[in-house]
Amino acid sequence: MSKLPLPLFVAIVMLSLSAFSLQAQTNFRGWNGNTSTDWNDSTNWDGGVVPAGPDDVAAVRQSTNNPTVIGSGSNISLQKMFIGDDVTGSVTVDSGATVDASAGNSIVKKEASLTVNGSWTGGVIISNDATVSIGSGGTLNGNLNFDNDSSLVIDGALNGNLTVAGASSATINGTVTGNFLNNSSATQTIGSAGSLVGDFELNSSDIAIISGSILGRFSLNQGASVTINPTADIRSNHNNSWFYNNASITWNVAADGSVTTLRTSRNESSPGAFDGEWRGPDADVSMTVNLDDFDGGALSLTLFTDVQNDANVENNVVFTLGGNDVSEEFTYSNGTFTGTVVGLNATDSDGDGVTDALDAFPNDSTETADTDGDGVGDNGDVFPGYDDSVLTPYLNTYITTNGYTNDGSGGGGLTQQDLLDARVGSTAVDVSDGTATISLQVEQSDDNMQTWSSPAEGATTVDIPVTGDASFFRVRAQ
Repeated sequence: MSKLPLPLFVAIVMLSLSAFSLQAQTNFRGWNGNTSTDWNDSTNWDGGVVPAGPDDVAAVRQSTNNPTVIGSGSNISLQKMFIGDDVTGSVTVDSGATVDASAGNSIVKKEASLTVNGSWTGGVIISNDATVSIGSGGTLNGNLNFDNDSSLVIDGALNGNLTVAGASSATINGTVTGNFLNNSSATQTIGSAGSLVGDFELNSSDIAIISGSILGRFSLNQGASVTINPTADIRSNHNNSWFYNNASITWNVAADGSVTTLRTSRNESSPGAFDGEWRGPDADVSMTVNLDDFDGGALSLTLFTDVQNDANVENNVVFTLGGNDVSEEFTYSNGTFTGTVVGLNATDSDGDGVTDALDAFPNDSTETADTDGDGVGDNGDVFPGYDDSVLTPYLNTYITTNGYTNDGSGGGGLTQQDLLDARVGSTAVDVSDGTATISLQVEQSDDNMQTWSSPAEGATTVDIPVTGDASFFRVRAQ
């Protein structure tokens, strides 16, 4: 009989013992759900043993009673879980329950689901159309890895990295503290209440819609695309904050004209200012500002705090409204676009054909403009170009008192041409007993005309005799 060399024999024996030891230390506990949905009921488990030790692995599959519920107050510790390994299954961790499955990565697959409303510790791998939900009061401590057509909704908190691949999708309405690694063809979403404290790098065919906040490296490259809603707050804290290589950015403008300004710490003016300079954008980066939700009116939009290639922003940003290019309505200066447009859904309260945002008198169908800014519409302005609130009362009093008529006939009447020397802000002068009294005040500035004071010695009055039909006065310095 041939014999194995002693060292080889010892190695084989040790390997066999190690395998035996590993198998012996892993206790697979299968869920049958014969009695109820209660995890802690031993009659729901094969062999009548509830998995509750560091060597226990729970295999949860579809049963008559579904889902498997780890109720409030439960404190479960085990090696890991297989949920839907061969057939589908589901597990719900209630609020107030705690699960520690940190000895290995749990598996959720085969259209299975895991819902965490309490606390879960341990990494999870999700695939084959499975779903994971972290409720508003739930916390998952560990890394999540998604593949195939799986999905994730976070309304609570994830403390760990998130990786999506295949056609998997993630929706973040809560908080993620960790990096978001995207290799999926599906759209990733950060909702308006969502927060990512970590890096979010979009490459290749990556697609994202961002309405919430990001504090971490943010970059767009290699054909990736992102839609940025006006509620977003994006602050990239990395020197490699960039937009390159056929990337695509779309900003949606809110009804009130607000838009998200992309901020970065790169070359910021002071720590935490996030007023720095983005790298790029390249000439082939597509940049679109969508105005479909804007009510209409004047706009002033700053899309980046600063960029390396300012000319590419000025020349390549396209403004769209109802699918039409309205870029010609905007000009660019010092990093800001300004322009005026009529919104698609603009309101016209008085029905005069001019939207409220462009109507100086939105509730008066007879007026739309106030060219001289005196609060009187152009159509009814007795003295266009002058402040009617000052001029009209004085003229009415003077004309009535002196028996004049404003008929322009030349018979003692007053015409608009007679009033050309009146100015906005004019003050009426009292005339009594043949004397007009004018009060004057000289003001002075000691700080290069930043502030002004009125010294007592600068005040005086001037009495001017009134003769004949003299009615108006003006003062000039000489």
